[in-house]
Amino acid sequence: MKKYKYIFTYSNGLISLIAIQFFLSFLFQGLLISTDIIPPNNKIGVEASGPQYWPTNGWQTSQPEIQGMSSTKLQELYAYIRNQNLPLDSVIVVRNGYIVYEDYPNSGIYQQNSLHILHSVTKSFT
Repeated sequence: MKKYKYIFTYSNGLISLIAIQFFLSFLFQGLLISTDIIPPNNKIGVEASGPQYWPTNGWQTSQPEIQGMSSTKLQELYAYIRNQNLPLDSVIVVRNGYIVYEDYPNSGIYQQNSLHILHSVTKSFT
């Protein structure tokens, strides 16, 4: 086997050299992104300017259209729940951290501030 003056042998040296180059390339790109020389892709689609709202001290409400939803569809949801007499205690729709729809179909039992025993029955859809 022919040896280079480096530490790599001919058969494995090229593969090792390529692997090291890829590793250093990814490391360098990571450093550029972490220092904001190259901004990362914003895959969520939310504008990065200004502070972001996050419901830590309570939930804020918003109009559905402001959050990219249809009030008409939410009204259809309301009508469907009422017409089918579904056994639901509460329905809350959250979009971008804002409550856009909140309903308590069986309002004789549960209201907005009522405590409710859940036992892992709450479901989240994204």
